[in-house]
Amino acid sequence: MSRSALTTRDVVQFLTAHKSKGKELPVVFVTNVSTGRFPQRNQSKLFYVPNDLSKGLKTGYDDMFQYVLLVPSSPRTFFSFGQAVHGVIEQVSKNFLSGFAFTNERTLLRLAAKWDPTAYPSKMLESEDRRKADALLDTFLSWQAQDTNTIVATELHFTFRFCRRIVKGYIDRIGQQPGGRLVVIDFKTGSSAGMTKNTIREDIQMNLYCIVVQEIYGKIPVRASLFT
Repeated sequence: MSRSALTTRDVVQFLTAHKSKGKELPVVFVTNVSTGRFPQRNQSKLFYVPNDLSKGLKTGYDDMFQYVLLVPSSPRTFFSFGQAVHGVIEQVSKNFLSGFAFTNERTLLRLAAKWDPTAYPSKMLESEDRRKADALLDTFLSWQAQDTNTIVATELHFTFRFCRRIVKGYIDRIGQQPGGRLVVIDFKTGSSAGMTKNTIREDIQMNLYCIVVQEIYGKIPVRASLFT
């Protein structure tokens, strides 16, 4: 088959980055994109980003690759910290739901198994975050021991249609008070600056959680709160 015949048919064409800007093709997939490798840091203008795609992105190309194109990025300390602590809390909650309570020692061993030090540029910064994680989990265990609510669900995955859009996500925990009323708990390992008992009532994420709980359980939660 001739080259001209190939270019006129509905086929996938492979091109190098130096061969084409992609503007002559309706859809272009850029492979092997990785932060700091391609495009290189000194070539930030390698990709043209339309205004409607780049609008609102906080850090330009990095956010576009990670949140829009879903390209894996280099490890970051706040992600490693959050994933480790959140993963331990999820495991403790599931075991507690099954009637098995974690001790402080067992919880710290679980944290050690989930901890990823590769994102930290120094041992000092890693040690600081590790101490924060230990303290946060200790606070969580104390709170868990005093919590009188029954755990109904942990890490509840949901998919539902809202305002003609498909919304997907996870609810960290749904509890049931002794009287049967439901509560939503969202575990936060990062900053929740500015969030108060009054402003949380207007928080989109927490309100969506309440709508989901009403859809699934037939009653709206009496409270949605953060554990920080």
